[in-house]
Amino acid sequence: MASFPTDLRVAGVNPSDPLQVDDWVYRDEGHANIVIASRSSRDVLRLRKCEVPGVSPSPTHDVPQTKELDTSKWQQQLEYHNFVMRPLIGPKYVPSANLVQLPEGFVEAVNKACLSRRPAIRLNKAGDPSWRCGILLPDVALLPVISQGNPSSSATPVTNGVRGDVPVPSPPPTFCIELKPKWGFLPVSPHASSGNGVKYSHCRFCMFQHLKVSEGKWVRRSLYCPLDLFSGNPHRIRHALHSILQTPQNNIRILKDARQVFKADSNGMASTESWKALRAACSSLPEVLSVEDDKYYNVLPDEFKDQCPKQVCTLLHIVSKILLHDGTQGHHTLSERDWKTLRLIPVCQAGTFEQVWHASHVASPVEASPDDCSPSYSPDHVDVSPCGGVLASVRLAQMLDDMDIEGIVPLVKRLGALDSEVWEKWGLNGPYTDRAWTHLSTELGRRCEDADGGSEEFAVKKIRQFSAACTAKDCSIMVAFQLCKPGLCQPEDRVVEVSTTAGIQRYAYNIAVVDLDIKEFQRVKKYFVEDGQVVGHYVASCKSNGDVSQN
Repeated sequence: MASFPTDLRVAGVNPSDPLQVDDWVYRDEGHANIVIASRSSRDVLRLRKCEVPGVSPSPTHDVPQTKELDTSKWQQQLEYHNFVMRPLIGPKYVPSANLVQLPEGFVEAVNKACLSRRPAIRLNKAGDPSWRCGILLPDVALLPVISQGNPSSSATPVTNGVRGDVPVPSPPPTFCIELKPKWGFLPVSPHASSGNGVKYSHCRFCMFQHLKVSEGKWVRRSLYCPLDLFSGNPHRIRHALHSILQTPQNNIRILKDARQVFKADSNGMASTESWKALRAACSSLPEVLSVEDDKYYNVLPDEFKDQCPKQVCTLLHIVSKILLHDGTQGHHTLSERDWKTLRLIPVCQAGTFEQVWHASHVASPVEASPDDCSPSYSPDHVDVSPCGGVLASVRLAQMLDDMDIEGIVPLVKRLGALDSEVWEKWGLNGPYTDRAWTHLSTELGRRCEDADGGSEEFAVKKIRQFSAACTAKDCSIMVAFQLCKPGLCQPEDRVVEVSTTAGIQRYAYNIAVVDLDIKEFQRVKKYFVEDGQVVGHYVASCKSNGDVSQN
């Protein structure tokens, strides 16, 4: 399988070529960006969004126009993506990006063309015409183009199913699961206030669920816990994937041949139509032959099994196998001492894993009982994560936050609160080509060993690490896979074997990390307030039920 290009030019697209609106279709969007995909090449384009004037969403999306060509904002984002996050997480997982100039009127035309495809909850924003450029990336919902015989050679064009004089088999469908994993660790910082000790045993995501449901953001708390996904334990990873499908919220999206088939509604749950589309998409998949999977499936709620037949579970099983296989491919060069504590991943005390694990009668998958571990870890409930793979890479980047927001706020005040001039002085909002940013990977695994002598330099270093960690906490992981067929060459390091009712099947896969946006420093105050609300609400609500310990 071909790897992503390592320079700033994306395969198949010349950044200087004019873009044609008719070549692009709506793919997805988040709070800050809208993503459109090319019909003629395997590329996507990210466009910045802005508020639509008026209280209600504008039906025509006539947003303010400007003739000004401003590339500085996107150039800054491009540098952050390519020179900070790409080396931090790894070029194997983070494709390089390219800045492309947009023709006048392009964004306005995209807004109108995509309007009918966009979810109603997102219509308060639209593409921002003042950002006269966008970021071009490979379409990681599909596998990179491969050629027959040699994955690294240039492929002969295929016309009407024929390459040259040789018939080319039609490829099997490509599935892609987009996961937004969130925080994969418990705090290691000693800075939590006396009333917030619960943070050392209950993960941020699980606690936040209580607040979001009480505020009406979601109709039901998620069953998913990030610690399970990052654990490297096959039982916990399986539980994480089934849980995230039962209560998807905004943490999972499934595509087939780059077309979305499954995503939650605005209430955080999947609609009947979404489940129907997923079942149809997975109908050709065989059932997996796995005693452990059968045990787990048997204890799932009947209403979930009605929506989720075993062919859909096959999809989750393949993703689980891919993540476990990927974890064996390469490893970080951290010292044994660094890994000793960094790789410990306990079971979250607010999660649902133990309950389902015991109900399914699966023998305890947890055997690690490391010495000298934090009091917040239970020797009976600690896994040791893999040394390599995308989950280890993302988690290590997240753990650059070794101060916690409660330790970062005093450092921000030391520098002069949120004074933008101070931020400029220390380069905290770029340039991201500066060595202090591009070499953040040298800080991985150091676990806050630097002594804080009260210097501004220490504060700058930790704030810089915190900023990159916040990006990693909010990234998405795209796992694309396709059944291997004769005549299509695949590298063995990205192929997994799955035992099914149709025999042993081999699946080629690719993994990419996306949504690596800069997190503005102005958010520090918001993070601090939100942290207090999350922990305070969780402790208060659980105390009323008598089921939480703050030890």
